[in-house]
Amino acid sequence: MNNVGAFRRLRLIVSLTLALSGIAAVLPSAADAVTFGANVSSLFPPNATWPKDVGPALKSLHSIGASVARTDSFWATAEPQPPVNGRHTYSWTYDDRVAGVLARAGLRWQPIIDYATWWASDGASGQEPGLAPAHIGDYALYAQAFAHHFGVGGVFWKDNPQLPQLPVKVFEIWNEPDIPIFWEPAPNLTEYAEMYLFARGAIHAVDPTATVIIGGLVYASTSLPALYAAAPSLRGNTDGVAIHPYRGTAAAMETAVNYDISLDASTINAPIYVNEYGWNGTPGTWQGVTEAEREAYTEQATEVIARLPQVVDMEPFCWGCGQDYDSAFELYNTPAGAAYAAAIAADASYITPSGSTADLAAAKAALARSR
Repeated sequence: MNNVGAFRRLRLIVSLTLALSGIAAVLPSAADAVTFGANVSSLFPPNATWPKDVGPALKSLHSIGASVARTDSFWATAEPQPPVNGRHTYSWTYDDRVAGVLARAGLRWQPIIDYATWWASDGASGQEPGLAPAHIGDYALYAQAFAHHFGVGGVFWKDNPQLPQLPVKVFEIWNEPDIPIFWEPAPNLTEYAEMYLFARGAIHAVDPTATVIIGGLVYASTSLPALYAAAPSLRGNTDGVAIHPYRGTAAAMETAVNYDISLDASTINAPIYVNEYGWNGTPGTWQGVTEAEREAYTEQATEVIARLPQVVDMEPFCWGCGQDYDSAFELYNTPAGAAYAAAIAADASYITPSGSTADLAAAKAALARSR
C-alpha cells in the first residue's frame, strides 16, 4: 500500500472522528503555525555569477506557501580584513543583494551567520571554517552588525522603502558546529556554546525581539546533552535549536526527530527548527533513493514532523541547487518539490483538536501506526 495515500486517508478519518465525537475542531492559531521554507544557498554563490533563474526559483518557492529562505551570511565576505585599532569595517554589498532578491520574491531571509573569516580562523588552512576562541567577541560583533543592518528597524530596510519590508527575525548561529568540516580542526561544543551565548546577547542588544537559534546540529542526540553539560545556562537562554535529521526513510527521520524533541525537553528546552532534511534521486549515494521514494518521503516527513510538539520550522534541502554538486537534491520544478508543496497545503488545512493535548497525541499516534 502507498504509505502517503494511507496517511492521507487516516488523517481524514481522524479529523472526522474528532469532529463527530464533539471535540471542537479549529485551525491552528498563528502562535502554533509552523513556518515553511527551503535551503537556497546554491542560488547565491558569493564568488560566482548567480543563476539566471534565481528570481523565478524564489517566486516559485513563495508560491507554494513558503515564507522564509535559509542561506548564508558569510563573515569572510562582509569583513575580509581585520579591525584596525579596534574599529571593524563591514561591506554589505553581497548581503544587500541577497536580502533584496529574497524580499522581492516575498521571502524573509533566515540567515546562517557563518563561517570564520580568514583572520579569525582556527582551521589548518587559515581559512576554513572553525573559529579561534580568541575571536569569539569579533564574531559576536559581526552578528550584531548584521542584525543592526538587516533586523527589525534595520538600516537596509530604511534605505530601501520600495521593497516589501521583511526584516530578518531568526538568526542562526553557525551551521553544523558538531561536525569537523564546519568546525576545524575538530568540533568543540564548549567553545560553540560560549560563542552562541555571546552572539545571542549581542544581537538582542540591537533587536530584543530577535530569535537567535543554535546552528543546525547533525548529531543532535549526542550534541544536545553535550551542549547542556558544557553550558547549563543555555536552558532559559536559547531561543531555538536547529537540527538536521537526515535519515534513509521518512519513518526513520520521524523517529529521530521525536527522540531529539525528548532530549531537547530535558536539556535546553527550546523550539525545534528542522531546517535541513531531504533525499537525493541517485540510489546508492548518501541519502540516495528512487525518485518515487524521494517524492513520498518528502511529503510524508514534512506532514508528520510539522505537527510534532516543539517543531516550529521546516526547511528541506534544497531549492534551486540544480546547477551544482547538490543537484540530485533539487526540489524546484521536480515531483519531490510538488510533494513538498502538497505537504504545506495539507498542513495549512490540518484540523487539530482544541483542549486536551492527549487528544492530539492520540491522533498523532494513530497516524504513526498507519504507516
